[in-house]
Amino acid sequence: MNRIPLTQDQWALVDDEDYYRVVGFNWYAHWDPGTRSFYAVRALPRENGKRPKEYMARVIMNARPDEQVDHKNHDTLDNQKKNLRKGPIWQNRMNLRKYRGSTSQFKGVYFHKASNKWMARIRHNNRTFYLGLFHCEHDAADAYDTASLKYHGEFGLRNIG
Repeated sequence: MNRIPLTQDQWALVDDEDYYRVVGFNWYAHWDPGTRSFYAVRALPRENGKRPKEYMARVIMNARPDEQVDHKNHDTLDNQKKNLRKGPIWQNRMNLRKYRGSTSQFKGVYFHKASNKWMARIRHNNRTFYLGLFHCEHDAADAYDTASLKYHGEFGLRNIG
């Protein structure tokens, strides 16, 4: 493993086999407010007055324009192949963290005021599936995790274990 220096006191991790493919470029740390993460990015030559960006993870994975590159462990500066996987955008979205401002510490779990219980739900194929109401927040998280394994497979983000 090698470290590639970026701006803003950040570093990207890459496998030894990819180091010489990426080390010669001017990579910088790009903050994405949507994911609240840094990404290793380089600027490409201007096209039609715009300055497109190229993401290091996409270069390493030779991703096509229609493919997303997912960081399995959510460390978006860890661009080692064991942490990266390609897939369509809908699959990549399954590995998103919980939403900001959520009432629970777990993804897919919300406090249901009317029942004074924890509710679990999951989205799949543009549908929301209700998983039940639970007295314990951890039980609701377990229900979400079971459904995530069923509906999202390896791309699904698990709350516990």
